[in-house]
Amino acid sequence: MGCELALLVVAAAAARPTGDVWAETTPSASVYNPYKGDASDAEYAALEASKACVEICEAPCRVSDGQLLESAKPVTPYKVIDGIKSATFQTCKKLCTEDEACSVWTFKMSRLECLLYHRLQPFDTDPTRADSMIAGCARRKTSVVPAGCPALGQLTGTACKAECPMPCKVCDSSVTGTSSAMIKVSKPNQQECGKHCRLQQECHMWTYDSRLSQCFLYDKAVTFDQDYERAAHMTAGCVRTQAAQW
Repeated sequence: MGCELALLVVAAAAARPTGDVWAETTPSASVYNPYKGDASDAEYAALEASKACVEICEAPCRVSDGQLLESAKPVTPYKVIDGIKSATFQTCKKLCTEDEACSVWTFKMSRLECLLYHRLQPFDTDPTRADSMIAGCARRKTSVVPAGCPALGQLTGTACKAECPMPCKVCDSSVTGTSSAMIKVSKPNQQECGKHCRLQQECHMWTYDSRLSQCFLYDKAVTFDQDYERAAHMTAGCVRTQAAQW
């Protein structure tokens, strides 16, 4: 079985199942030449725009639950829908397409189960693992977090940390990822961004985008979003969970 390379991914060979098919297709001819060195922003943007999802991966096919890197988190669906609500793979595909948090999906025909996944993953086409399953890709990059943005302390392991290293930003369930910021200002570095937040009585958290040299201040205390696709070039931090009483 062949593989359609979707992304430039360094994978641990032993952790990658045989028979994988990537959820993206990349055109054979591209303005970006990976052998000449780093691409310009325009070249990379053109390459990204030229990629497309593999909408349907015919049976036997499922979203791989293997870990591409030894240190990666286990791959699990963020939502499982069964019964009449997911009676066909077309319904499963529609559920994923209509959910901005869904990237890829698997439909288990024998159980009438629809599994929605937040992150782009390769498809596993090994019949011993993917029998009676069909899968597909709705979008390459999700724009929102599956369960919204819980408040700090609402989930185990979430706390007000002074700094969350790159890739990290304040969780924002908007499409742009920065629309709920109360203040947007240019700053030379993350230290100045954090300082600016501490000087604002209503500022709880901050995000610094090193590519744009932009500082985003938030008047809420929510979880950090450490998704690489959304938080690349970003660092964040928490100053306080309640407004300062000066």
